[in-house]
Amino acid sequence: DLRSGLNLDSAKLVTIFNPVDFDGIAQLAESVNPFAGHGSGPHVVGVGYLAHKKGFDRVLEAFPALLHRHPAARLWIVGGGPDAESLHQQ
Repeated sequence: DLRSGLNLDSAKLVTIFNPVDFDGIAQLAESVNPFAGHGSGPHVVGVGYLAHKKGFDRVLEAFPALLHRHPAARLWIVGGGPDAESLHQQ
């Protein structure tokens, strides 16, 4: 995109690939099921910093509507932050 969109010289561009082990992640995803034994789902997973600006409180407010339509739904919130206790209480 840089080359064509900005008409840059290819000789001046270097690609640095993301150092993520995609094959290893794919193998783990096939061999480990963190939801095994926790119902058929759907499983909704939220991961992040537990602060008001991230909106996890809104996820918790909306989740009962999903439960109404899908009683086996499960919500998983993973993370830590200043709002962890209030979100747990909610």
